[in-house]
Amino acid sequence: SQRFAERQLAELRAQELVGEALTEEVMKGRHMEEVLRSELRQERQEAQEASSVALALLSMRRLKAEEAREALLQCNDALAASDKAQEELAQRQDQLEHSARSSQKMHEMLMQRLSTVHDKVKNAESAHARALKELQAERREQSRLSQQLVTESSTKFPRSR
Repeated sequence: SQRFAERQLAELRAQELVGEALTEEVMKGRHMEEVLRSELRQERQEAQEASSVALALLSMRRLKAEEAREALLQCNDALAASDKAQEELAQRQDQLEHSARSSQKMHEMLMQRLSTVHDKVKNAESAHARALKELQAERREQSRLSQQLVTESSTKFPRSR
């Protein structure tokens, strides 16, 4: 009878150790989830910053384009006055084309960066979703084991009334 009680006590301790290990694993999962959330916030912030930069550059591009249109009108007026004005117009057009190419290259580069940031955000969201699924599975497993422990304990150690 004492051996039986000792054996049951040892089994109960072993089950408690399993429960503690599962609790520790759940805590690790929660910590990992928080780390992933933090990374996701950082990635979103970076995406917002990149988007703001892209909008500012687009606004600058529009402003430069408007300035370029005004310069072209001035050149056309000067072209009517003299041949020298015609040379100046050609020079300004070269500058405008260079500016447009530079602006286009800058726009493409920023769009690539924005795309990269979006990809990182998608990857982070995907990793977060996977981590949540794993955590949910761990919680279900812990709940199942806990219920199993309660069931086994109640059958091995029925409460006396």
